[in-house]
Amino acid sequence: MGSGAVIGWAGIHLRPASLRGVGFAVEGADAQFGRKTATHDYPLKDLPWVEDLGRANRRLTIEATLVGDDVIVQAQALEAAIETAGPAELVHPWYGTVMVTVVEHGRTRWSSREHRVARISFTCLRTPVSVPQPVAVTDGAAGLIAACDEAVGGVLAGIGDALGEVLGPAEALFGEATALIGEVTGVVEQAAAIAGLARLAATDPLLGAVGLFAKLAPGDAWAFATGLYGLVRAVGRLSDGYGGMRWTTAGTAAALGGLAAGTAAVPVLARADGLLPANAPTATITALTRLTGFASTAPAVPLTTASRRDQATARAATERLVTSAAAIEAARLVPIADWDSRTAALTSRGEIVVALGVAADGAVAAGDHRAWRALTALRATAYARITAAAVRLPAVVAYRPATVLPSAALAHRLYGDDPDAVFVRAADLVRRNRVAHPAFVPSATLEVIADAR
Repeated sequence: MGSGAVIGWAGIHLRPASLRGVGFAVEGADAQFGRKTATHDYPLKDLPWVEDLGRANRRLTIEATLVGDDVIVQAQALEAAIETAGPAELVHPWYGTVMVTVVEHGRTRWSSREHRVARISFTCLRTPVSVPQPVAVTDGAAGLIAACDEAVGGVLAGIGDALGEVLGPAEALFGEATALIGEVTGVVEQAAAIAGLARLAATDPLLGAVGLFAKLAPGDAWAFATGLYGLVRAVGRLSDGYGGMRWTTAGTAAALGGLAAGTAAVPVLARADGLLPANAPTATITALTRLTGFASTAPAVPLTTASRRDQATARAATERLVTSAAAIEAARLVPIADWDSRTAALTSRGEIVVALGVAADGAVAAGDHRAWRALTALRATAYARITAAAVRLPAVVAYRPATVLPSAALAHRLYGDDPDAVFVRAADLVRRNRVAHPAFVPSATLEVIADAR
């Protein structure tokens, strides 16, 4: 084939194209497209069920033709472009400029019948400009719960021993110590109200376990400590109901640290639709961390006699137990926390880290090294777990619309015209900013997902 014949044939039959800026010509191209499906066959059924799994990958097969005196150099350049990793810009004669990723093997063909001509075929998939990459993450829920349990054991061991030294020998102090239960009950009820769980607390008495204290044997310091811990943990258990958990009378009593089941009637905690607020776990974390500031409002105990010093020891141990229990149970809720933004997750992280720090400082002051080690380990575990979760959540920013708009119109302005995204984001705008009516989003500072702008 002469030079003039080749150029004439190329000008008539070939169209220009390029990959990563390396030009070539094509005589034709194939495209594969359709739906991804999974076919399910069942015994004694003549027809299968075909499950739709979304749009199939769009596969383009290119037959590149290179012509010229420098055809070897052209072939080497195109082969290098095909072998380069990552998405590439393909100028397709029919589809225009598209982003693709080359898959499978390319193939170069030479022929002695076509001098100064090389043919290279390759297959590629249409891909977005930013290719999503799978991220390997470790589910730290099991490790976090184990750290919580370890902290519970350390705290109860130290405080149980401290209370045993003063409550055991002096049974008169036991009645005075149990009087603190009234104060603890009050602050725990306030915590439930802060978390929006007051209605549940009324239907399944949040502190039904209080009755356990009336039946404790005088001087039973361990039962006192474990019962008091369970009293604080009751707030977290209300939020556990949000996760579908159900606590029976026997199960709750047993969870109160070994108190014999049946010593008091603890009502069943069952999830009741409509009673739990949408953000129950996150709100409960905030409520529990506020309990770390608990201190008795009773007058200070003068350290004038041995019995007074024992009384002060019992009060300090009780206050430390409430503080530690609240911090630990706040951390225990992390695996079911329902954060809707990175900001919300980092806020909870700060609350939990500070609460566990206060509890750890109290352990140091009391010389309880086992509790200190367990609490600091839990703080590190909780920090890592929440940080990993926050990375996967959307960031939020402040945005102020110029005028009052319907939520759908504002979502369209922020998110574009994808119908599915518009209505989902419109509902998110209303919920996130507590808008009274979705038709009237106020011209005020709003919290919106950052990538919506």
